[in-house]
Amino acid sequence: MPLSKPALATIALFNGVWQWNDFMTTKLYVTNEGLYPLQMRLYDIIVKAQAASTTGLKAQVAISTTSRGVQLATIMITILPILILYPFVQRYFVSGTMLGAVKE
Repeated sequence: MPLSKPALATIALFNGVWQWNDFMTTKLYVTNEGLYPLQMRLYDIIVKAQAASTTGLKAQVAISTTSRGVQLATIMITILPILILYPFVQRYFVSGTMLGAVKE
């Protein structure tokens, strides 16, 4: 089991990132908006901001700036948990690569 820790940590990290970024499953199967996970709510915010920026021509610059700000804020909210988690799992990646190295 100690030798498989790097492989299990890698699989756990990739699976966690995949689950964190998966909003399509929710889009297909969940109809109640109260049950939406964070990723689906962020997706809705971005789509609504883009739709609002294309509806009117008045104050287009202000709406475009707000839309861009909303997109950047949601991207940061999406990336931040993975950035916090990655340094704790990185040591398993490094030990996994060093474990298979052959020294002569």
